[in-house]
Amino acid sequence: EEKTRDIQFDEQMFDYELHWLENNPLIKQLTTIQQKNRAITYKCSKCNYTINNDRQYFLNHLDRHHPEMLQNHTWSS
Repeated sequence: EEKTRDIQFDEQMFDYELHWLENNPLIKQLTTIQQKNRAITYKCSKCNYTINNDRQYFLNHLDRHHPEMLQNHTWSS
């Protein structure tokens, strides 16, 4: 299991992440958002891999282990 650093979002970063998720519903449906403590939990629907606040790690996981989930997906910024 890979060790990840704990990312803490400030308000601006959190808003940016929420905005990104709104534009990328495929990923948003795999998240749990906790407004109160500004946390986003990403959970893989294929294997229950879970990571907090690290979208890049999560996307890397999908890319490496479940590339079919991202096939034909167009990213929005």
